[in-house]
Amino acid sequence: MDACDAITRDIVRIILERLSGVEEFDAEGERTRLRGLLEHDYAQSIYGSTAASKRSQRSSVSQLTAKRADAAAELAAKEAEYEIVLEEQRQQERIKALEEEHKKQMAAQTSELERLKVQKDVKAARASDTRHVFTMKPTGTVCKEKHVRAQTTQPETAHLKQQQPCHLMLPDLNSQSAPQ
Repeated sequence: MDACDAITRDIVRIILERLSGVEEFDAEGERTRLRGLLEHDYAQSIYGSTAASKRSQRSSVSQLTAKRADAAAELAAKEAEYEIVLEEQRQQERIKALEEEHKKQMAAQTSELERLKVQKDVKAARASDTRHVFTMKPTGTVCKEKHVRAQTTQPETAHLKQQQPCHLMLPDLNSQSAPQ
């Protein structure tokens, strides 16, 4: 049996069923029955473009579905990438804040270390027994040096305790009027 005989027989059968009038006319049912003719193996060679267009429509639908799926996957990937970028920015902000806090702590510790060094130097100076050494200076010259002395009992060096400049008038040891 060739394709022409097969299609003729199928069409005659559909026409006879329709003419018998046993069933009431159902447009959707008839359309489905006629489309069923395109499903047979011989339909491609006889109906040609109609069968091909049906396949083409199915192919277009599947291509659209595939494109939608690809677009959805691409959108999900972009959203994930965006979330990663946001997380990286948050991490960079945290790192920056931690670095600033670290700098503040380092500055505070450096300041404290300097304060402790100065305090140590002051204590060392107070503990040392520095003596005011009088050198020969002309009469009327005031000694402007600062001296620190831990303990003193001499009234003329009492100013040394308060770390104030020495204002003692030094004797002139080089004077010619001095007795020989």
